[in-house]
Amino acid sequence: MKIVCFPHFYYLSEASRLVEIAKALRVLGAAVLFCSHGGTYEWVAREAGFEVLPVPPAMSPERARAYMAFNRAER
Repeated sequence: MKIVCFPHFYYLSEASRLVEIAKALRVLGAAVLFCSHGGTYEWVAREAGFEVLPVPPAMSPERARAYMAFNRAER
């Protein structure tokens, strides 16, 4: 079985939680691949031994800040 994970890598909480789930899936025999529009915390998945496939368009840091502000109801 192949599982594709697509977290928002600008949130450490989102990236790290999904990496922990991916680790458990890997133990169960699943192949896990991460996809990303970019982000500060891509290293979390890579450090855990997962491939991170870049998916265009890349999210700029400015766009990521706007996205996070919207999610916190700041905009």
